[in-house]
Amino acid sequence: MKVTELKSKSFGFNELQGKTVLAIGAPYIGKSHLFCELEAVERKTTLPLAMNSSDKYVVIDEFYRAYQAADAETWTEFLAWLEDSDGVCVSARPRAIDWLLEHEEPGLTEADLDVFDSVYHLRYDPDSERAAAIDHCIEICGQDENGLDRETISGSLDSLTSHQPVV
Repeated sequence: MKVTELKSKSFGFNELQGKTVLAIGAPYIGKSHLFCELEAVERKTTLPLAMNSSDKYVVIDEFYRAYQAADAETWTEFLAWLEDSDGVCVSARPRAIDWLLEHEEPGLTEADLDVFDSVYHLRYDPDSERAAAIDHCIEICGQDENGLDRETISGSLDSLTSHQPVV
């Protein structure tokens, strides 16, 4: 399986048209929000909701949760649905995909991921997106008296976003 690395600003609607896409990236990097802002795109949180959507484009956000909530039959149906679909983006965090691939249960395999036309590993552009990434961290965690501030986050940002997924 070929994984294409992209800066998050390079990832857009063109990558979704006529394809099934797995977008792997850090939280708040833009795996799905670009698509969900479009009227023709519907965000789904479970595999059955995605498969029953009448929308032209479907985004399955937080794939780990959707996969964990599905039984074996639903997963098999989902893979078959993906084979016949286009305009589907499945977003996931790298460590979630790694965990699913490395554990026998629930049993996600690299062969299961071959159903995707494209797999993208999205990364922050440290030169142009550092401030936005720090803002997102502060938004999620807040600043506190224990040292979580812009400087501390900036110092950790490179190691937080440099994870290489297994796939």
